Amino acid sequence: MPYKKSDTAKIQSLVSQLFALILGEKIALDLVKKDVKLTFDPETEVLTDIEMPLYTKSEVARLSFRDGWPIEATVEDTKLAPGKHFTMYRNFGADWVANGVVREVTDGGAKFVINAGDVVWWGFQGKTLQDSPYWQRMNDMLLSRLPAPDAELTEAGLKGRYFPAIGNHEVWDDPSIEGVLSATPYLKDMGVSAANMIYTYDFNGVRFITLWTGKADRHAASAWDATAPVYKKQLEQLKTWLDEAKAKDI
Repeated sequence: MPYKKSDTAKIQSLVSQLFALILGEKIALDLVKKDVKLTFDPETEVLTDIEMPLYTKSEVARLSFRDGWPIEATVEDTKLAPGKHFTMYRNFGADWVANGVVREVTDGGAKFVINAGDVVWWGFQGKTLQDSPYWQRMNDMLLSRLPAPDAELTEAGLKGRYFPAIGNHEVWDDPSIEGVLSATPYLKDMGVSAANMIYTYDFNGVRFITLWTGKADRHAASAWDATAPVYKKQLEQLKTWLDEAKAKDI
């Protein structure tokens, strides 16, 4: 997030994009102007807090910022529990998770990392590892700290230590999944592309299969609306991959 008072219009625009994912752009912009409160340090004019509506009319979320990144988020239900602020997020929690994952790979015997998707927030502020603050943060916290694949992995055809599923966040304003493919370029060799977001690999007698449920439609949140490939094609491929694994007795 831009974090100076002079960036107020940019901040409001980004926050409205967030609400637009659910509400649509016109309603989102009106809501931000009316109900989102920005607080800046009176001396430095640096953004310190954002207060915004959450899921219901009585729920208020408060986000504290440092250098443009949220460091803590709390929620208060002004109707059901006025004055009580429940913590939803703390920035150092992400560091704790990343440190633990790296430790498991470097010292704990774990061979690689699987992520179930939603690695970054979106591609709206930059798509690739070179220009996305979200992918850069992920790279700094985790990806760049994982050791290179060892002989056992390379023998299995695995050129990396990190294998993500593609979540709806990875395609938000990045339909070509430039972010995923720039941060984990070895997935291209495994057949992953904007037209094919599913893949499989075998390691140590186990077959791993990653599917993609779609970009998420706010009008049908639980629908499997994937197009790369479509649901029917994915199930056909899934059956083929499972039959192959069964034939290999893995």
